[in-house]
Amino acid sequence: MDVDVQSVHSRFSNAGCRRRVVGASTRRGLSLVDVLVSLAVVTILVSLTLPSFSKVKEHASRVACRSNVRQVGLGMAMFADANRDSLPPSVFVTPSNVSKSQPQETVVLRLSAAESGGATTNWDGLGVLFRDEYLEPIKIFYCPSYDAEHDFARYATDFASMPERVYGNYQYRGQGPNGETKLTSIVPPRSALISDCLRTRAEYSHRDGSNVLRADLSLYWYSDAAGTVSASLPDEAMAGSLVKPIIENAWKQLDKGNAALTPTP
Repeated sequence: MDVDVQSVHSRFSNAGCRRRVVGASTRRGLSLVDVLVSLAVVTILVSLTLPSFSKVKEHASRVACRSNVRQVGLGMAMFADANRDSLPPSVFVTPSNVSKSQPQETVVLRLSAAESGGATTNWDGLGVLFRDEYLEPIKIFYCPSYDAEHDFARYATDFASMPERVYGNYQYRGQGPNGETKLTSIVPPRSALISDCLRTRAEYSHRDGSNVLRADLSLYWYSDAAGTVSASLPDEAMAGSLVKPIIENAWKQLDKGNAALTPTP
């Protein structure tokens, strides 16, 4: 029997094509339910990883802040070495007239034009280190974790010429707990001299602690996970007469905490 080979080949080829077409038509795309489930899974994964990203960011900011405090401390030590062991002076620290001291305002780097009688060089406290060129990059005076009113962005463009007060983010004690303004005469030498901002509760940069520089120039992380210091800080609207003992007590707390801590490398 003669077989038409070409005809048979054609029939098989057509059958294969039909099978492929039928197979292709049975594939289905993603349904709305599939898309919603996928979105839900992605959302859950993102929500789980965000806290980790936040912790990494805060850790990096804390390290940068530590570097700033260390550099400010070195500037303070160089100033003392060149000025008969004296700490940078501040109008807010007045050992001879304690009733007029304002320890909460020692974050001020430069007085306003009105306060300084129109002078443009009336730097105060840690701001003296900028004036005398011990510390020139102005970003050193600002903590990366600070998120209140007086951040770096506010002063970045007119730091040296702003007519109103110029604030930094680091609290300056200006004297030892014994009232001494000579660096090497401060007793005890482990007393805190510079820390993250203590001016108000909203300005406490790291919430769970503070970088602290002592009179012996060692640097510590003061752990405040329980909120002992942060909860004690004043509200913005609190009267000045009530603020002074609060800030002084915060410094005492930083002094006491140092004994149990290990120096930061």
